[in-house]
Amino acid sequence: MFRAPVLAANGFFLEGKFDQYGQNLPLVAFPQILEQFCKCIQKESLVRQEQWKSSILKAVGDLAHRLLDLEPALESIIGPQAPIQKISPTEAKYHFANVIRAFHPEVKKPERSKNKPAHRGATGREN
Repeated sequence: MFRAPVLAANGFFLEGKFDQYGQNLPLVAFPQILEQFCKCIQKESLVRQEQWKSSILKAVGDLAHRLLDLEPALESIIGPQAPIQKISPTEAKYHFANVIRAFHPEVKKPERSKNKPAHRGATGREN
């Protein structure tokens, strides 16, 4: 239902699955979505890959390694990142929330190209 319009608009249709056995893992679908996102970006031209790298790193700043903690394959897009020093679970939760807040708006921005209007978004599906 959502896939066709997203793809028709040159977007990436990303999905993750929540299941009954993963109830104690609130973000179990997010690494799945990041993995699909990486595969989509890797199919783009080198110029577009560099644009993605630049915009993601600009958005998440020093917290980029938190994304790599979730999905190591993202390193192929944003490159190696300096590890973040060990912090308390409370601080880690705060860092994670901040990096997701910064990352999400960056990847859902529509392209402003005259030739390829596109909307990017991520969706999770609950069974």
